[in-house]
Amino acid sequence: MELNNERAPDDPDAQGLVVINGKTGVHGRDYIIIDRRVDQIENAIAVVADRIEEVMAKLEEVEQHKIQESEFGNELDMDTQMNDFNNGLREMQHDKNKTE
Repeated sequence: MELNNERAPDDPDAQGLVVINGKTGVHGRDYIIIDRRVDQIENAIAVVADRIEEVMAKLEEVEQHKIQESEFGNELDMDTQMNDFNNGLREMQHDKNKTE
């Protein structure tokens, strides 16, 4: 029995076509080019996703800083108001002591 190593001209493998799930696809070199491009796009998407995560983390830091400043500012406002109130009470007591 003689083995025939030649492939039929209509054989997809003989034409350099990639066969996936029994279906003939694109030429092997085109597949490689497309596969590389898909990898490049996936990598670019990963870089963008990482940058978005970095920006989100920075925004959270800024938001926390603003909240802390606001809380600190509110404390300062309350201290100022209490000082003004106490000064007002002292003046009232001082004026009351003058009239007595």
